[in-house]
Amino acid sequence: MKKYIKHLLPISLFLFLLVIALSVGYYFIFALPRIQRDKLKLEQQKFELQSSEDKYQECSQTAINQAIELLKSKMEMEEKLNGKGTKQYIEWQVGYDKGLYLREDYNNYYKRCLNSYGLDVPN
Repeated sequence: MKKYIKHLLPISLFLFLLVIALSVGYYFIFALPRIQRDKLKLEQQKFELQSSEDKYQECSQTAINQAIELLKSKMEMEEKLNGKGTKQYIEWQVGYDKGLYLREDYNNYYKRCLNSYGLDVPN
C-alpha cells in the first residue's frame, strides 16, 4: 500500500498539470480567437454606425442648402412672372432672409440624398 501512495503524489501532480495545460490550450486555440473576432466585429459595427450617422448629418446639411437654393430660385421665378409685390414672393423673401426653407423641398432633397447612400429615411 505504501508503494502506491508513493506514486500517488507524482501522478496527481501530473494530472493536475495536464488539466491546466489542456485548459490553457483550449483558451488559446478556441476562446481567444473567438473573443478577438467578436471584438473586431463590434468595432466594425461601431464604425459603420458612426459612418451612417455622419451620412445622415451630411444629407441633412446638403438638403438644407439645396432647399434654400430652390427657394431662392422660386423667388426669382415669382419675381419674373408676377413681380416683387405678390404675397407669395413677400413670404418667401422673409423666410429666405431668415435662412428658412420649404419643408417639402428639404424632405425631397433629404430622401434623395439618403437613397443615394442606400440608407432608409428615419421615422
